[in-house]
Amino acid sequence: MELGPTVLEGRAVRLAPLRPEHAADLIAAASDPELWRWFPAALDTPEEMTRWIEAAVAAEAAGSEYPFAVIDRPTGRAIGSTRYLDVAPEHRGVEIGWTWYARGSWGSSVNPECKYLLLRHAFEEWGAIRVCLKTDS
Repeated sequence: MELGPTVLEGRAVRLAPLRPEHAADLIAAASDPELWRWFPAALDTPEEMTRWIEAAVAAEAAGSEYPFAVIDRPTGRAIGSTRYLDVAPEHRGVEIGWTWYARGSWGSSVNPECKYLLLRHAFEEWGAIRVCLKTDS
């Protein structure tokens, strides 16, 4: 099975391949400046979000990344994003990152469920032997 693009379903969220049609929801989700304190770019304007989605879709087409929109299942709205990065099929390894969520999702089941879905898919369906997560204090 391929690592992506794919749809991953959970109880609270659905991870769907990131596409331009998610932009409006994501711009609303990205409106809090606190989200961007530790990120290399703020995605708080339509132009920035459009460029970011275009770059993510291009990385997906190249097979180096698989970006997802995080969809809140009860509302059907995109509330953030996450992705597989540094895809290395020859080493059966991948990184999970570029994760961000609307502030209202912080401390909820959203992040744990997203990480569970991504880890389960990578290990159990794709056959990964290494999944990396990077963090900062």
